Amino acid sequence: MYLWVMKIQDEIDFTGTTLAVTSSIKNGDDDGNLLTTTKFHSSVRCLLALLSTCYMLVHLLLIVASLILIASFYLLKSYIFLNCAR
Repeated sequence: MYLWVMKIQDEIDFTGTTLAVTSSIKNGDDDGNLLTTTKFHSSVRCLLALLSTCYMLVHLLLIVASLILIASFYLLKSYIFLNCAR
C-alpha cells in the first residue's frame, strides 16, 4: 500500500519573470521532487502580487477586528460588573 503526500509551495519571484510551483510527491518506495516553472506575463505577475497583498491585508483586518471585539466584550463585562456591585 502506498502513502501519497503532496506538498505544493507557491513562490512569487517579484524580480524575475517566473512563478515557481514546487511539488514533492512521496510514496512508500521512493521520494521524488518535481520542479515546474511556468512563465507568466508581467501583468499576470502584478495581478498575482496584488491578490496576495489583498489576501494578507484581509487576514490582518480580521485579526485586528477580532482583537477589538474581544477587548470590547471585556470592557462591557467590567462595566456591567462594576455597576452591579454598587
